[in-house]
Amino acid sequence: NAGDLVAALEAIAPSSGASRTPAKAVTPDAPAGGTRLPRGLVLGGLALAGVVVAALVVPRFLKSPEPAPSASVATAAASAMPTAVTDYPPPKTSSPEAAKEFGLAMQAWRDASWESAIAHLLRAAQIDPSFAAAHLWLAGGGQGTLDEQRKHLAAAVELRNQLSERDQAVLEVLQVVLGSDKPDVEDGMRRWKALADRYPLDAVVVASAGVGALNAGHKDEGDALLDRAMALDPKFALPLLFRSWFQVDEGNLDGAVASANRCLAVSPSAASCLAVRASIEQRVGQCGKLEDDARRMIALDPASPDAYQWLTAALVGRGAPMESIAETTHRAREYSVTPTQKALHDAWDPVSLAYLTGDFTSVFAALPALDAFLGGQTSDGVMGTVGTEILAYEEAGMRDRAVAVAEGYLKRLPALTHDDPFGGRNMALWIRHLAGRISDSQFRAEREAWAKEAVDMLPPRLANQAWLYFYAGSAVTAADAREAFEALPRYSPLPPFDGIGYQERVMSQVLLLAGRV
Repeated sequence: NAGDLVAALEAIAPSSGASRTPAKAVTPDAPAGGTRLPRGLVLGGLALAGVVVAALVVPRFLKSPEPAPSASVATAAASAMPTAVTDYPPPKTSSPEAAKEFGLAMQAWRDASWESAIAHLLRAAQIDPSFAAAHLWLAGGGQGTLDEQRKHLAAAVELRNQLSERDQAVLEVLQVVLGSDKPDVEDGMRRWKALADRYPLDAVVVASAGVGALNAGHKDEGDALLDRAMALDPKFALPLLFRSWFQVDEGNLDGAVASANRCLAVSPSAASCLAVRASIEQRVGQCGKLEDDARRMIALDPASPDAYQWLTAALVGRGAPMESIAETTHRAREYSVTPTQKALHDAWDPVSLAYLTGDFTSVFAALPALDAFLGGQTSDGVMGTVGTEILAYEEAGMRDRAVAVAEGYLKRLPALTHDDPFGGRNMALWIRHLAGRISDSQFRAEREAWAKEAVDMLPPRLANQAWLYFYAGSAVTAADAREAFEALPRYSPLPPFDGIGYQERVMSQVLLLAGRV
């Protein structure tokens, strides 16, 4: 510990007044075994919610050395080599196997393999359900729905006496961040920065403070903190993953590719950085490169559902036989990390595959299973598929059925956990307005209220998407389109149009309605 280090330094120090040469730092042993959800389903589902949640709450914890008790200790710490996430002593667990899984998760975080880290942490928590640190990482890892994260948070709170002083401080921050459906990103940034000031040599905490600053719209400060985290641990690839995510949101695709490539140079096994590159290749229609990167991801982790989802996207884009698309979809389902993801695949994949071939008979045959799945969900984050149902029934001329789906969803909405500001709400607004089930004044009131709620929920860089969903996306008449453009200055600048199909379709639609051919 730092006290022993200082005692050793004092023992060999020259007499008072002479210059001192810092001793070489000793890096603690790595934990035993030490060596994402923004990817969504290819055709719908959790993609947006995954991006939002993962960006709001990222991995931020592990044991760190005790705070320095004196100025001399602080001086020694300042000259010591910073501690990487894989260098901390293993946290408390009664199971060597769980400790090994936890160590593998820490290496995966350092390597920017988000999905792999979550899988190892889930196994650690399954092996030892009382493994407090595993639950803490899962709570902050941004995987799954907000309800699922809160369950892990509750377990960590119950087991908090097993956590180090630092981990308990992190737990307090997570309780605030995860405790609200509408997190205050400025408050979150202040809390993570305070923790980074308390543990300035902790690369994970410093990187988390960087993400907090970027979420709050403080780009220069966030970039500086990510740079500092990488300087503390040059083998820490995760900050480059975070940077690439934010660059994609900004529409800086060239910068995002450059960051992803730097990430892969630091960590050739950085599957999540490959996934960022794949997302850009899909946007710009580079299906051959997308397939190559998806296969490289599979080579890194043959049980990666993320990789098979990207491979499915590439095969769809290249017009591959439906049998091969069905096979990669099946593998994505087979390797799903959480039970909710697997259940969503079971319910959604038959609908998705039928849509690809225009087989509406099979779409309608598969919808009851999707309805049953959604009926058991408590989170907005998996409700995006409600919009698919609405569109299917409207396309088939079954407008009454489409409206019934929308109204049934809205009746459940107040009781749901709001971890997605859109869910199926924009489609529910559109179909009820299209069918004349709500008045113009009611339409405008709901549009305004839901757009405001979305702005309150989203980080500043994403808040302008509320206009695309609730103004442009719900427009039915020329008057709606004109009102949408009148409201646009309140939401500017819009996110860049860089191949995101929904955004470009919606903008085309509202321009056409407004007569701006």
